[in-house]
Amino acid sequence: MALLALIFTGTFFIEYLPPVKRVHFWSDIAGYHYPLQAYAFDALKHHRIPMWDATIYCGISFAGNVQAALVYPPTWLMFLAAKPWERLPFKLYEVFAILHVWIAFCLACLWLRGRVRPMAAALGAACSRSPAS
Repeated sequence: MALLALIFTGTFFIEYLPPVKRVHFWSDIAGYHYPLQAYAFDALKHHRIPMWDATIYCGISFAGNVQAALVYPPTWLMFLAAKPWERLPFKLYEVFAILHVWIAFCLACLWLRGRVRPMAAALGAACSRSPAS
């Protein structure tokens, strides 16, 4: 089921993924979330812990900002994957968001599988929401 879901998710987001890559995510992911992740990646790359963000609302706590997701383990995996690059690639952040859709489907399907029949679980999981949707 997870492999089929991964294939379906990749097909659904085919315009965002190489080699097709015609468009990129826009709105909050490009204008708000990616800059936060890029700042955190840059700070960590230079051996600093990003504690304060002076660019938003005349300054707010960066480490305490839940939108920055500094203590979210999948973010650490994304930073680890981006280690060869000097800057965090936007394409990698898009893939990170797309993988969240796939993980949301898989976890919702697992949760529903014990409650309803397999087809109903798959259809119910397909209706689940994730950060990227």
